[in-house]
Amino acid sequence: MQGYRYSYAGIRVGRYIKRNIQKGVKMIGSIFTLARMYIKQYSIYKSNYILFTINRLVEGLVYIFVWLAIYNQTGNAEGFTLNEIVIYYVLVIILIPITTWGINEEMSHSIRNGKINKELLAPLSYFKYYFGLNLGEIGFGALVGVSAGIISCFIWQVNISISLVNLISFIVVVLLGIPVTFFLQMIVGTAGFYTNSIWGMQILRKSIVYIFSGLIAPLTFFPRMVSKTNKYITI
Repeated sequence: MQGYRYSYAGIRVGRYIKRNIQKGVKMIGSIFTLARMYIKQYSIYKSNYILFTINRLVEGLVYIFVWLAIYNQTGNAEGFTLNEIVIYYVLVIILIPITTWGINEEMSHSIRNGKINKELLAPLSYFKYYFGLNLGEIGFGALVGVSAGIISCFIWQVNISISLVNLISFIVVVLLGIPVTFFLQMIVGTAGFYTNSIWGMQILRKSIVYIFSGLIAPLTFFPRMVSKTNKYITI
C-alpha cells in the first residue's frame, strides 16, 4: 500500500513537471513570436536598416577621429595604443544598439494614450509582452550593430583576433545583460505614469548607460569614483 502511494505521488509530480515545462515552452514560443514580429515590422522598409547602419558608422567615425586627434597631439592615452582604441570603438559600434535600444518610449506612449488598457487585457502578461518586443528591438539592433562593425573593420583595416572561449564568454555576457537593460527600460517606461518628459527620461537613461558601460570612453579615463561605483552596478 505504501509503495502504491509513493508511486502515485511520483506520477503526480511527473505530470506537474511536464505541465509546467509545456507552459514554459509555450510562453517562450509566444515571446519569440513577438520578437520576430517586431523585427519584421522594422524590416518592412529597407531604408530603416540602411539609415540606422549609416548612423552607427558616422557615430563610430566621430569617436575614432577624436582619438586620432588626441594621439596626434599626445602620442599616448592611458597606456592604450591607437590600434587598441580603434578596436575598442569598433566593438562600441556593435554594442551601442544592443545596450541602448529598447521599448521604454513605446511603453511610456502606451501609458499616455491609454493603449495600456488593451495590453493589460491581452492573453500574454504585460511584462512578457514587452520583454518579447524588447527582444525584437535588440535583435534588429544587433543586426545593425554587427553590420556597422564589419564595415568599420574594413574601413580601418582592423583585425580582431579572438579565441573561441573569449567569443563564447562575450556572447554569454551580452545575453546576461539583456534582462538588466530590460529592467532599466521598464523603470524608464513606467515613468510615463508620473511625467510627460518621456524624452528627458530617455536621455537620462542613455547617459547613465553610456558612462557606466564604457561606451563613451574606457572607464580608466574617468575619475576613480566612477570605476568604484561601477563595481556595485551592472549595466
